Amino acid sequence: MNEETLVLIKPDAVRRKLVGAIIQRFEQEGFRIIGLCFLVPNRFIIENHLPRDAAWVEHLGAKTLESYHEQGISPLSLHASADAYDVGNDIRKSIFHYYMQGPMVAMVLSGEDAVSRVRAMVGHTLPWKATPGTIRGDFSLGEQCENTPGTACVNMIHASDSVDSALWREIPAWFSESDLVFSS
Repeated sequence: MNEETLVLIKPDAVRRKLVGAIIQRFEQEGFRIIGLCFLVPNRFIIENHLPRDAAWVEHLGAKTLESYHEQGISPLSLHASADAYDVGNDIRKSIFHYYMQGPMVAMVLSGEDAVSRVRAMVGHTLPWKATPGTIRGDFSLGEQCENTPGTACVNMIHASDSVDSALWREIPAWFSESDLVFSS
């Protein structure tokens, strides 16, 4: 089934001049770029991109706590609380600041099963867990994410996690409908 998905090439990848190589991978896999923008995002865009609902924030915190556990890190050494919701809020704020560090490339890709295929190409969220052959696996510097309050995991790229997220929250946060080109 043909789908659209949002991809963000984050400030660290832009600084490292990886934009062309990343875009080339998607084009070689047959995806069509139907929207493309180079920008430093403002607060409004990021606020509309990042979910605010309690369930998402708590899930983000739980994933972070699990990662801390795997690395032998005490959450209380980095956060005021070990509560998943509180940690999730801290991480959401750090992502917000990470996205504002410099220019990013936002693009909408279209293709068959775009969401799952693009996520497979991007690789694991944690760069040190990304397998070779994925974007994060091939281009990450191998470092673990900094575990300091206010610092997000620097992982080069974002890809929508579901069709609903892409269509109803993420793409509209970055693009108006008139910005997208559906003709071939």
